Amino acid sequence: MAQLSGDWRGCVAAALVACSNPSQTKPTDTGAGDGAPAEALAPDDRIAVVGESVSLDATGSTGSAFSWDFDDGSSAEGAVVEHAWTAPGSYRVRLTAEGAPSDRDDLVVTVVYPPLDVAPVASSRLVLHGEQLYAALPDFDQVAIVKAGVVSRYDVCDRPVSLAAGVDDPRVLVACRDGVFALSEDGTLESIYTGDFTAVLMQGGIWGLQRDGMLHGPSGVQAALPGRVLVGSDGAVSTAAFKSPVDHGLWWDGTEHRLVRDPGPDSDTNTRGTPNLLDAGAMRPDGGLLVWGGLKSNTERGLFVEGTAFAHDNAVRAVLKTVDPFTGEEQVAPLFDNRDAVSAVAFTPMGDKLLVAHRGARVVDILDAYSMQRVGGFQNVGLGLDGIVTDGTTVWVLASHERSLISFDLTQANAQVELDRVSLVDEEALSADVLLGLQLFHDSGDPRMAADAYISCASCHPDGEEDGRVWDFTQRGEGLRNTQSLRAMPPSGPFHWTANFDELQDFENDIRLHQGGTGYLTDDDWAELEEPLEDPKAGRSVELDALAAYMRHLAEEGPPPDPAPAPVDAVAVLSEAGCIECHSGPRGTDAAWDGDDPVVHDVGTLTEASGSRVGASIEGLRTPPLVGLSHSAPYLHDGSAATLEAAVEAHVDLEWEALTAVVEALRGFGD
Repeated sequence: MAQLSGDWRGCVAAALVACSNPSQTKPTDTGAGDGAPAEALAPDDRIAVVGESVSLDATGSTGSAFSWDFDDGSSAEGAVVEHAWTAPGSYRVRLTAEGAPSDRDDLVVTVVYPPLDVAPVASSRLVLHGEQLYAALPDFDQVAIVKAGVVSRYDVCDRPVSLAAGVDDPRVLVACRDGVFALSEDGTLESIYTGDFTAVLMQGGIWGLQRDGMLHGPSGVQAALPGRVLVGSDGAVSTAAFKSPVDHGLWWDGTEHRLVRDPGPDSDTNTRGTPNLLDAGAMRPDGGLLVWGGLKSNTERGLFVEGTAFAHDNAVRAVLKTVDPFTGEEQVAPLFDNRDAVSAVAFTPMGDKLLVAHRGARVVDILDAYSMQRVGGFQNVGLGLDGIVTDGTTVWVLASHERSLISFDLTQANAQVELDRVSLVDEEALSADVLLGLQLFHDSGDPRMAADAYISCASCHPDGEEDGRVWDFTQRGEGLRNTQSLRAMPPSGPFHWTANFDELQDFENDIRLHQGGTGYLTDDDWAELEEPLEDPKAGRSVELDALAAYMRHLAEEGPPPDPAPAPVDAVAVLSEAGCIECHSGPRGTDAAWDGDDPVVHDVGTLTEASGSRVGASIEGLRTPPLVGLSHSAPYLHDGSAATLEAAVEAHVDLEWEALTAVVEALRGFGD
């Protein structure tokens, strides 16, 4: 396993003097007179620290004189010079050797702030701890440990989704639906916290973030934000809200801070939108920059909302927010083109580069950690990229959906030198069709799913749940529509608020008509089967059938459990309020077909913004399920109810005591 060179780091961190041919003496005779040709041989590229002198040696060059341009407005003459840069950045230093003719050569000096003595840490699905890599395998309830290409797997807990390692602790922490555990190298497991956890951190103690946003730490429990990532430095812990409010994102370090909405304008290189689905985070090693990665959602666009239709490239795209952790102010941020959600981030140990993985686009971008400009990257890495780590010379990427760990040579960032590809499993936990469906569901890089890798099913249904957004689907023959969880739906349909799909294979329509994808049906089959409520698409495409199988699998698994069980008299409470008349059955919905017609109800919430059903008038709405309500706000088909209380009041008029009882019953429905 490649490790960061101790000699290189010692040179930079201790002496901060360039390590170019230190055994050679300074040239006293260049071997070239005024009339002889010169040869400039600049030393290798290197990293330096702000304010510290760097020695640059032209040993090996020939010429009558030497001059250096340091790319910061200053220069020097001589074969051996020293220079200190006063600001971070990448500087292209030019060596000129005088002769007939003269010659020039360049090197790049990357100047950074000095890393902290104790490096910042972050939760992730992939961590490097010593010489071992730990990878979370939620579909297997396991963690894989990889050392020198050898894989060991250990059963840990229910759906491990987050890992963390500490500096002086040999264990690795694991966050799962049933608690936080400490995993030793030999597979020994120790329970730390119980509950449904989404992120974990080892920073001056053990921290665990519950799905409901409660943060457990060394000094007790406090309210933070419902998130999926924790970042820590010098005893301080930060997180970002996974689902954002409508007009801004949120991050927290003991105090809530806003992440601003991108005002646009919409173009072929950028869109408006709110930072949402913030699933990745890290801190630069000097402690001076926080980054939060996710997806930008452009819900300001739409025919009803503003009279403009969506194109495939202006609904969603990748977002990376950069923040000064001391002031809370946002810093320069990159713009991503042809990229879906940011799913994992990691800084190099010296903090000169930032690695950014995109789950569905199959891409890793390498950014300058100060300018945020792209300086390299890796294409077609794998399926389901959701973990990335580096030791400064090697990059490891977790491709969860193909169950593999891929490594690249970071010193050749533009050559894409793949070093190894290790399979993490021997036997697949999912059936073949469900696994294929999982891969397709997230794969924005497949042109059949989308044009230009911007969007996949997971863009609006992360982990099969909902994105917390209300989209203007007027151009789809609908209206304002609040995204629903696929995990809560009845597997047999009908689907969507207006029951406009009668089979899961009908998502071919969204793929072809609104995502720019070429689709999974043949063009002849598409011409025959385009209408969603007529002849079935099932059985006409292996890929569409696999997508349907995966979505049924999500529905069978169900949503994450609500944080508190419903009161014992929940059914009685809901019956007395009249809810059970429509919200019946184990999922709390009477959604079904009555012959060729769907069972729908008009409960008085339809407005002009509700639009239509497949381009025709709406007679009613399919009853939404009640399972998983605690973490699926907003509510109602148009998202007009921000809370469960408001949703209930839109249906019935209850006294406060009865309203409170109904809301408590709804929060734990299905437990």
